[in-house]
Amino acid sequence: MRVSKKILAASATGVMLVALAGCGRGGSDQSATTDKARVALVTRDLTNAYWVAWDKGAKAAFAKRGVTGTVAVGDSETDIQGMSNNLSTLANQNWDCIGVVPINDSNVITPLVAAAKRGIHVIDIDALIDPKAAKAAGLDVATYIGSDNEKAGTLAGDRMATILGGTGKVAMLLGTPGEHNSTLRQQGFRAAVKGKLQIVQQVSANFERAAAQTATEAILRAHPDLTGIFAANDEMGLGALRAVTAAGLADKVKVISVDGIQEALESVRDGGLAATVIQYPYVMSGMAVDACIALKNGHRLPSYVPAPISLITKDNAQKQIDAYPKPLQKVANPFKDMLEPVK
Repeated sequence: MRVSKKILAASATGVMLVALAGCGRGGSDQSATTDKARVALVTRDLTNAYWVAWDKGAKAAFAKRGVTGTVAVGDSETDIQGMSNNLSTLANQNWDCIGVVPINDSNVITPLVAAAKRGIHVIDIDALIDPKAAKAAGLDVATYIGSDNEKAGTLAGDRMATILGGTGKVAMLLGTPGEHNSTLRQQGFRAAVKGKLQIVQQVSANFERAAAQTATEAILRAHPDLTGIFAANDEMGLGALRAVTAAGLADKVKVISVDGIQEALESVRDGGLAATVIQYPYVMSGMAVDACIALKNGHRLPSYVPAPISLITKDNAQKQIDAYPKPLQKVANPFKDMLEPVK
């Protein structure tokens, strides 16, 4: 079995960790007595700035809460085998909790069943594991922490309809086939523009910038009267923008994407991307650490814990850049009262 060399360990009780800034949440931020908690988090890769922010948030939370923690990553957005290997390795170690960002709705179920059988709590982060498939496999997922991705698509669609004056032809760039968040974002976008904008094409670009640029070049040739592009993540949005700009159509074809990575925020500020719907991966992974602590302390978690999102336009882009990776608004900590053992 190939074990990914990208298992990035954080030291026990934060001794070797540099104490990073807090997780940007409102409410009580005092550290809990959790020096025995052991938390393993697994995500896709660190080539996308979104996951880099996620990784930083996790490690900040490890240090802040005084837990033993590790973050394991794969080699790409689609490295299913690497994620499986990482989870299988962690399932055989002495962790109290494993939190994972799945690649699709079922790829992590089998290795997580092995972890659960050893008494390790399981939490789902950012992308939904199929509840029916998990139940059929005997996997109990303690909670799902993630953004409302359909709402993110709706915010993007509403903004696109507004800046195009309620009429025009648009295309959509989606992520890897079957990826749940991408599906929800396009559903939200479609609902928001229905009866206003005509969606002339949708293409899977696997969340990758180069693939999105190539796809957009083809879309522009096929639809010379295109006026907008919705991309299900910023990497694809920035790739689409590159193609639109190279074609001399930056004033005509507006691009809106989702994630809110630093480069996308700067593009919005500078008049490139028309908007981005920001998620806060730094906050999301910090919430995951607190959820694991709550489980260790004997608390029962809600089945779904929403993470914040915001629409970023030229009007508020600089404020978000200054606050990044934290939100503009205060976010209540849903686990504030669960950071101590059940009495």
